[in-house]
Amino acid sequence: MSENYKQQQIIKSYRHEPGVHCTSSAVRDVFEFYGWKMSEAMIFGLASGMTLAYLKIPKMTPFFGGRNKDFVVDLCSTLKVSLNEFTTKNEQEGWNRLKQHLNSEIPVVINIDMGFLKYQTDLQEDYHFGGHTIAVCGYNPEDSSVVVSDTHFPDLLRVTYEELAKGRNSTYDRFMAPNNLIYEFDFPNQKPELSVIIEDVLNRTGKNLLSKSGRILRLMGIHSGITAIDVLIKDLNRWLKQSSDKLKFRCIQQAGYIGTKTHNYGTGGGLFRYLFAEFLQEIAQELNNSSLKRLAEFYEKLGERWEEIAIQFSQLGEDLSTSEQVETMNSIRSKLTEIKNLEEEGATKLLSFKILGD
Repeated sequence: MSENYKQQQIIKSYRHEPGVHCTSSAVRDVFEFYGWKMSEAMIFGLASGMTLAYLKIPKMTPFFGGRNKDFVVDLCSTLKVSLNEFTTKNEQEGWNRLKQHLNSEIPVVINIDMGFLKYQTDLQEDYHFGGHTIAVCGYNPEDSSVVVSDTHFPDLLRVTYEELAKGRNSTYDRFMAPNNLIYEFDFPNQKPELSVIIEDVLNRTGKNLLSKSGRILRLMGIHSGITAIDVLIKDLNRWLKQSSDKLKFRCIQQAGYIGTKTHNYGTGGGLFRYLFAEFLQEIAQELNNSSLKRLAEFYEKLGERWEEIAIQFSQLGEDLSTSEQVETMNSIRSKLTEIKNLEEEGATKLLSFKILGD
């Protein structure tokens, strides 16, 4: 551990392992502290973490994503872990609750607006995202700081009380305001057997992919499931009507939200499909199941298709002529139509999956 943290109150036995997605990596770290050691991919898969969603909410930059918003709730339900989602709009109450856990030598998973985290130096100016997840594993009242772990950063990081308070009480992102959220876990004596729960996990993932938002959510601009791809395809013509600067900003962001293996906003690349494929490969080996291995190969290839889309969105963030923009967007639409068919094929396989002997 760095010399800078020797004097800080780090919770004993806490270990951070860098990951690719903020929530699954933070939860992985805290679960291991409690003796439930699992890979990040396993955490993501058991949470039925993979989905499809297109958000085009008024006054917000639209984006297409691939992670289940009820990630932690679904994970705990699957593993029979009791979960309390503590929230408050009172800054002092939120800090007191967090400090209570730390004083009890318990690391916690929280949500925070990453725009207030000074170590996030690669963010665009005035960028705010209130759904970012980190783990807090200690604090030092002498210099008014807390110690956190965050996704791909290999070392523990120092955050001032001021940064923490601003981030946990941020209202920039009104639909994902942190509200001092703390995920509080209570673990049963043992984990359920993987062979017992895996069918339900995969069936639920398939169901999520094939479901669509209700009428009220659609009116709000929230579209989920495979039909969200149709909405995105229809909406792309409007994207080209944006000013050049707005189009570049929107497309660069969208490229990150889908992600490649080397550049992504915490997806692991391929709209989380690579991470899900890694999960399938891990359980295929553990259960010695060839059907799961074939599913893993399917989602690895699907991740590659999404990565192609991400690369083209990043190209739209460059200086292209109008004709080049139209050509690239037409190519994206065509590929999205093909991907939609593949997503439906995969979801149907997941929905009907049964454990059978090889």
